[in-house]
Amino acid sequence: PPYPSTSIGAPSVIPLELTAAYTVLANAGTYVEPRFIVRVADARGRTLWETRPASREVADPQVAAIVRDLMRTALDNGTGYPARDPAQGDLPYTVPAAGKTGTTDDATDVWFVGFTPNLVASVWFGFDRPRRILPGAAGGIYAAPVWGRFMRHVYFDQPPELPIPAPWGFPEGVVARQIDRRSGKLASEFCAGDQVYLEYFVEGTEPTEVCDPYTGTGLFGAPLRRLSRDTAPDTVRVPLPNRPRVPRDTTHR
Repeated sequence: PPYPSTSIGAPSVIPLELTAAYTVLANAGTYVEPRFIVRVADARGRTLWETRPASREVADPQVAAIVRDLMRTALDNGTGYPARDPAQGDLPYTVPAAGKTGTTDDATDVWFVGFTPNLVASVWFGFDRPRRILPGAAGGIYAAPVWGRFMRHVYFDQPPELPIPAPWGFPEGVVARQIDRRSGKLASEFCAGDQVYLEYFVEGTEPTEVCDPYTGTGLFGAPLRRLSRDTAPDTVRVPLPNRPRVPRDTTHR
């Protein structure tokens, strides 16, 4: 329904609808309509009839790429990490992927919807008539591991159903900056180490201020000097490779 609350999940959807919606993120802003029959072939394998996927651009490619990268982080290091966890979903980091967990009120539905550069899939747990699944049920606990095991089957079982795709690129108009995690400002030689990470922005929305150490001094007690914008980190257009990192807490909140 065309109401503002739709964007935060107020209406009900079925798995097919939600999976189709995620094609927008997987395809950098282009929506692809689901189709149940891809082609019809005869006994010799000759194609008799084939559908053509209907698609249309519905979102800005730069914005869709930024959201996709946020969901990559949610899968690799956030509530979706059980899909990667060797003891649960066991999807290796060699498969580039992104996704998001979901849990409705009173734990009546739990979700994980994720995608790679060549496949979108969703996992849903619930009842025909909504009722609590289990106390504490959450998408990261139940749905994400199932999604990870399914994806592992697709890419690694013999013979694999799909080739492992190359990581996503970024469209023109997306830039990357080294960011100081504590302040959210541009990193400098005074704000370095584990608190610095690579973040992507639609060009023109990136931070312009440089981080200041909390103590008012630089490394080894050197006086703080503010860097001008001219000395800010250069634009980087190469995506950061996936790096396995186990989060401290993978419990859905």
